Amino acid sequence: MSDPNENTVMLRLANRGEFLKLFFKEGEAGSIFVPGTTNCRPSDAVRLGIIFEEEQRTFRIRGTVRWKRMTKSKRLPVGMAVEVLPKERDALNLILDYANGREVNWTERDERIPAQLQIHYATGSVFLSDVTEDVSRGGVFLRTEEPLEVGDELRLKLKLPGDFFSVRVGGRVTWVREKPRGVGIQFSFDNGRAQSRMQRIVDELREQIAEDFEIHDGAL
Repeated sequence: MSDPNENTVMLRLANRGEFLKLFFKEGEAGSIFVPGTTNCRPSDAVRLGIIFEEEQRTFRIRGTVRWKRMTKSKRLPVGMAVEVLPKERDALNLILDYANGREVNWTERDERIPAQLQIHYATGSVFLSDVTEDVSRGGVFLRTEEPLEVGDELRLKLKLPGDFFSVRVGGRVTWVREKPRGVGIQFSFDNGRAQSRMQRIVDELREQIAEDFEIHDGAL
C-alpha cells in the first residue's frame, strides 16, 4: 500500500516557464519550491501534482519535504522545498523537458485524480473489494494484493461516497506495480450513460481536491 502519511499538494503553473523558476539543484535528483503555506512538515512524504494551466497538462511526482520557510521577506516568499525521490528521476526529467519547450512522449491521455474510493470487482466467479489510488475517466489504479496479471478481464463497480447510484464498467489490467502492490486498469464502457457517469465522478473528485487539498499558485 502507499504511504498513509503521504500528503497531496497541487501546484498550479501559468505556463511551462514557471516551473523552471521553482526547480533548483538540491538533493540527489533535485528539488521543487512550492510557494505558500501548507500543513506539511519537514520529512513528510509528498505527492505533488504539477498543473500546467496553459496547456491543461498535469504531471505527478513524489518527494520529501526538506525545509520550510515560515516568514516572508522582501526577496524570499513563504513556502517549502520538496526534494524529488531518486526513483522519480525519470519523471522529473520528463517535466524538465516539457518545461524547456521540448516535445515529450505523452502517454497519459486522461488526467488522473488522486482518490481513495472503495471499488468492488469480479474476476471470474470471485468477488473482491479494494481501494483506488487514483482515478481517471478512462481507468483506475487499484491497490490490491490479489495476484492479478496483465490482460485479466474484470467487472467493476464504483461510486462516490454518499452517491446512491454506482457505475458499472468493464476493465482490463494493463500494467502491474509490485511495490507497493497494485494494478492499472483500463475501463471499457457498454454504453454512453456509464461513460458520462464516470466523467461526472472524475469532475466531482477534481472539485473536491480543490476544496480539501492545498492548491498553490506557482507565481513568486
